[in-house]
Amino acid sequence: ADTMSSHAGWTESTDYDEAVRQTWSPAAAASALIANTTVMTFTISGSVTLKGFFINSVSTKGGTTGTIWCTALFTSDQAVVDNDVLTLTYENELQAVA
Repeated sequence: ADTMSSHAGWTESTDYDEAVRQTWSPAAAASALIANTTVMTFTISGSVTLKGFFINSVSTKGGTTGTIWCTALFTSDQAVVDNDVLTLTYENELQAVA
């Protein structure tokens, strides 16, 4: 039930050249980590300050549907301008719980 529309106050930046949100494509687990097989790349198309990122089940840029299953703030805000390239890698670490 965690969707974009359930987070009032959040604003998705659509100031990037790619036509859709980039896809997280997980590789097989190795050494208790699952990471994306390719880096997610965003070519910035304006001047904006980014605070973090999310991973959503729907790739529609600016869309409000789909399930959010990951969010993260950057350690500090990232000011970007036209033609900057933002690359993201996301990993899940698996841990056993007793």
